[in-house]
Amino acid sequence: MNVNGDLLCYEKSGVAGNCGIISLNRSNKLHATNFSMLKNITRKIMQWESRRDIKAIIITSESSDCFCAGGDVIEICSANRQQVVNTFWHEYRLVNIIKTLNTPVISLIAGITMGCGLGLSVHAKYVVASNNLRMAMPETAIGFFPDVGASYFLNKIPLDGYGMYLALTGKDFDINCALASKLVDFIVPWKDFGTLIASIAATNFAGDTDKAIKKAIANFCIPPQNESILDHNIAILFRHSSLQQILISVEENDLYMDIFQELMKKSPASLAVTFELMKRGARLNSLADCLKMEFNLACNFSKFADFKEGVSAKLIRKDNKAKWHNCSQNEVLGFFENNGIELKFGSNDRLPA
Repeated sequence: MNVNGDLLCYEKSGVAGNCGIISLNRSNKLHATNFSMLKNITRKIMQWESRRDIKAIIITSESSDCFCAGGDVIEICSANRQQVVNTFWHEYRLVNIIKTLNTPVISLIAGITMGCGLGLSVHAKYVVASNNLRMAMPETAIGFFPDVGASYFLNKIPLDGYGMYLALTGKDFDINCALASKLVDFIVPWKDFGTLIASIAATNFAGDTDKAIKKAIANFCIPPQNESILDHNIAILFRHSSLQQILISVEENDLYMDIFQELMKKSPASLAVTFELMKRGARLNSLADCLKMEFNLACNFSKFADFKEGVSAKLIRKDNKAKWHNCSQNEVLGFFENNGIELKFGSNDRLPA
């Protein structure tokens, strides 16, 4: 087993090949990913991808109640500009690698899964979650925006408007909603994760790999306790063509006054940027294109004062009394302008100095 502080990397021997396993091991930080973790995960995945004896890669964590609470935004806010760019560059490239890898990637997630936690999991070929799952993209509460491909996967939710609702509000949702949103494929209790890993390793993938993996997972699946139906009334409120129309519609609906009150606590700049991001993402054709847009936006928007203020209020001072700054529509559009650093996904791509 390769133990690298915040990560456990090891192989499970099996039939006609081994499984490579990456387990997040930073429980004191709710497995929040930092720069070194992102680099080491990428390095290990690419090592396994180059080996013919590795038949599957599994990404999980060491905790039953938390997969990953997101990226370490405190570290990002204390870093210099080049370090911030480096972190986003490695993070978004890793997300695309997970999506496009030839080796099948299986994510096994339980409990808190937020921000970068979704980036490491929902793009896998097979997404397996425990019934205690709690997902969210809560970035508008800290003066940022839903990233790691959120402009792609939230727009893929089958109910139009619901992805915009989750993006703007940062509302957390359970396993039933995750299934209905097509962000999770299977429910397996966390107590069975270890046995499932052994079963996958013991499965012969010869022939139909997809069928073999699904069969191995199905042996441990449980049905949802409640079949979730996404709230169509909420979705309708978030289908409007402008952020202002959304806010007015929510405010005028007495049934959803709590949602309006929550939106009023978010960074106005984050709401405006997130709305624009989701609209642009809906017009793009691939995760790669969305990640390129998000990388450019992250490099620009992370310099705006609300990001440090939001992180401080939520995670450092912990008073939840952020003092948000004004931001014009022209400034919002300016955050999407090219910053001269292009995110590429070729094997020879290097981060500009």
